[in-house]
Amino acid sequence: MYTVDASVWVNGFDQREAGHATSRQLLEVLRTRVLAIIVPNLVLAGVAGAIGRTRNDPVRAEAFATTLGQLPNVTVVALDEALGYQARVLAVQARVAWGRCGVCGNGLAGRVPLDLV
Repeated sequence: MYTVDASVWVNGFDQREAGHATSRQLLEVLRTRVLAIIVPNLVLAGVAGAIGRTRNDPVRAEAFATTLGQLPNVTVVALDEALGYQARVLAVQARVAWGRCGVCGNGLAGRVPLDLV
């Protein structure tokens, strides 16, 4: 199982982003291999906000975020207080910036093993 940071989704969406091809290729591998991806619900807000801001198109941004949350290999998990605490502790331990954290790779520790992408 993997967690994919909002920045990777946005980068794969927007051809103008540096590294777009790499992100797109990674997302395609995850999709074609039907690898499980678990993301916190805040990823959808991050993706929608970034696309809305860079494309100045809130309708398209919302559509992309909604579609992302409905992909068959993506599970969206609500960040409750306990899970938010775990993410914060892991971010400190791993010295990861929140924007690059998702749920900090193993932010669902004790629930499922994850790799941060």
